[in-house]
Amino acid sequence: MIPVVVIAGLAAVLAAGGGPPVSLGGESQGTARSRTVAMPLRQSRFKGVASWYATGPQGPGHAAADKRLQRWLGKGWRGEAVNVCNLSQSVCVRVIVDDTCGCPGRRLIDLHPEDFAILDAVTAGLTDVVVTR
Repeated sequence: MIPVVVIAGLAAVLAAGGGPPVSLGGESQGTARSRTVAMPLRQSRFKGVASWYATGPQGPGHAAADKRLQRWLGKGWRGEAVNVCNLSQSVCVRVIVDDTCGCPGRRLIDLHPEDFAILDAVTAGLTDVVVTR
């Protein structure tokens, strides 16, 4: 049986499209020219805390990420679209990461108040989230 984490990671890779074929068993089937060595699946979720900021220059649908989230997203993190989900509320919001924040502690991402309000009451200030691609 394939672990759920591997299936979720594979689904994330396939949803992103492109890239080399991925095989869970070592090598893909086919001719010698089409064989590729299995590559490790990238972590598809990042847990932390979201906060909101007064108003950024971009407005709703845009967010600022801390350095850990920027590293997780990779070199081209600016302009990367992510889902920010409050699993306890069963709601998500999709935003574009295009700014940096000096988020202290476990805070990963600063959202526009309108986006934060989808996840939790703005008066809460902070909420536990899972960020996915």
